[in-house]
Parts: sequence; structure tokens; C-alpha cells
Amino acid sequence: MPMIKNVVGLDLGSYSTKIVEIRQTLRGLEPVQAIESVNESAQVIGVEALADLIRENAVSLDQVTCALPGDRISLRRLEFPFRDRKRLNAAVPFEIESNIPFDLDDVLIDWQVLEGERSKGVVVAAIAQRSDVALLLERTDQAGCPPRILEAEGLALANLAPLFDLSGFRILVDLGHRKTSLCLMQDGRPLTARTIPTAGLALTKALARDTGLSMEMAEERKCRQGLLSSEGTSPSGTFSDQLDRIAREIVRTIESHDLDLDGHGLGKVEEITLMGGSAYLEGLESFLAERTGLRARRLSLPEDPESAALLADSDPVI
Repeated sequence: MPMIKNVVGLDLGSYSTKIVEIRQTLRGLEPVQAIESVNESAQVIGVEALADLIRENAVSLDQVTCALPGDRISLRRLEFPFRDRKRLNAAVPFEIESNIPFDLDDVLIDWQVLEGERSKGVVVAAIAQRSDVALLLERTDQAGCPPRILEAEGLALANLAPLFDLSGFRILVDLGHRKTSLCLMQDGRPLTARTIPTAGLALTKALARDTGLSMEMAEERKCRQGLLSSEGTSPSGTFSDQLDRIAREIVRTIESHDLDLDGHGLGKVEEITLMGGSAYLEGLESFLAERTGLRARRLSLPEDPESAALLADSDPVI
């Protein structure tokens, strides 16, 4: 009998909780279910509510994957005059120790090779405080869904590469509720990632401040009109400032890895690929294209029929 295993991806967002379950067989991957549950009071779901959501949907718990929030992770790009994994295992913590304000005993470090030759290795290392990891594991364990794999939010966006055409140089921009995750990629490989505290909620607050509307009315207007004002004009005021900050951080992320882009920076990146709930704001693509000089588009369904079928009726942007 072929081995059948269900794999679950758990996204503990501040606006909603998303669960994707996929069945892995010898023939390939099959969709099982995709769930999104809006959280109460726009806060990360509580332990009891998460346990209820999993139980009500009979989610398999054999292979759960979750991600540590990007604002709780620090990334470092490191270069070494060797690529041997045993030597890198010893060298990476030593190199990081002198660059962080914590004792090594207080942090967890993971890393992966970005590129390299026999005489050179380039790695990206993710550093997280043990207390942050322990808190996430405690919450998921209490809810009955302890993850077997813990990813780094931001870098985890690169996991989309096997399903979607993410060739060339591009930056993935996941616009969520409280934060935006950026992942600079080359041919499906992550080069770096970062998280900024500006996303849908900050835009709603800015619009409420600019117009004097309540938060509820500002959210409704933002979703209905997108980036245009009630008069159909371009964004201005604090709302425009928040949008500009997102655009600046995209440019800054790209320029910070100019060497990885063969010294060509923005000229080497082919596309801003948008995802997340706030990516649906009308006019966002053209705004970012104007501010950055780069093509911007929402993530679309894969062209490959098998990959598209794996998403079933799910929205690839969300």
C-alpha cells in the first residue's frame, strides 16, 4: 500500500487564521481543504478558539508546519571562504555571536546556503530568541497542533516556488493586516526577507485620520475605493505616507542586496509580486509601479494544470 500523509500549513495571522491541508501520496499532492477564520477583535487567535477550529474541521495533525512572525526574527547574510557543511555548522554561530546583543544560549539559529563554490559559501542565517519560539510552541501545543516544522516568516514565501512561476529576480510582497513581509528571490531561491509594521491596518488608521471617519467606515471605504479618494484623485495625506513607506521599504530591501543582483539593484529585479488581503486594494499595483519603477502584479494561478488543481477553489493571493 502506498504511504499517504496529510501535510498542514498553519498561518496564525492577526486578522484571520488560515489552514491549508494537502494529502501527499506516491502520485503527488492532492488538496484536502483550505480554511480561513476571521479572528475576534483582530487579534491572533486564542488557544481554545484554535483548538475548536481544528476539531470542527477534522484537521490532520500528523505533519503541521507553522512560521515564526518575521518581526521576531533577525536575518544575516554571511560569506565564508569554504562551503563544507560541517565547517559552516561551526562557523555560522561563531560569526553571529559577535553581531547580536544576546548570548548564544538565548537564541536559536538556522541557516541555509544561498550560493557558493568549493572555495566560497554564502548563507542566510535566521536568528530568533528562544523565548519567542517557546511561546509559539506552547500555544500550538496547548491547542493540540504542535508543528513538526517551524519556518521563518518571510523566507517561507519562497516555498511558493514549486507551484508558481517565480523565475528571475523578483520581490514577493505579502501585505497582511498588521505587517508586510518582503522576500527577495532569484529563480525561486530566497536571498533575504524582512518584515515591516505597515500594512492594511495602518492604511485604515491613516485614512480615518485624514478623513475623520470612524475605523469601521474608513475600512469600508478603503476596501470599496482602494487608493483613490471619494473625488477619484490619487492618495494624499497620511494615507499616502503609509503607502510611500511600503514602496520605500521595497526599494531599500532590493538595494541592500545590490551585490546579489550583480550590482544592478533595481534594474535587475523584474517584478513586485503581490499577495495578502491588502494586495486587493484597487490601484495598488499602479501606485507601486510608479513609485518604484518596477512592474507590480498580484500573484495569479499557476499555468501548470496540476499546480492549479492543487489550489482547488482557493485564492492564490490570500
